[in-house]
Amino acid sequence: MNFLLEEVQRKEKERADMEEKLEEIIEYENMVEEMVVEISNKEEENEGLKERITELEEEMVLIEEINEALETD
Repeated sequence: MNFLLEEVQRKEKERADMEEKLEEIIEYENMVEEMVVEISNKEEENEGLKERITELEEEMVLIEEINEALETD
């Protein structure tokens, strides 16, 4: 009978350990999901910034052309 009680206690301990590990895994999974969202947002932000840089570079070329035209007049 003691053997069965010990076996039940051991199994309960194993179950408790597995539940704890599962909770850790879920926490890591949530962290990864949050990081994926954050990375996606940063990629969108970077694309917007790249577009803005391109616009500014184009505006700079126009300004330089206008300045050159004004200097020659």
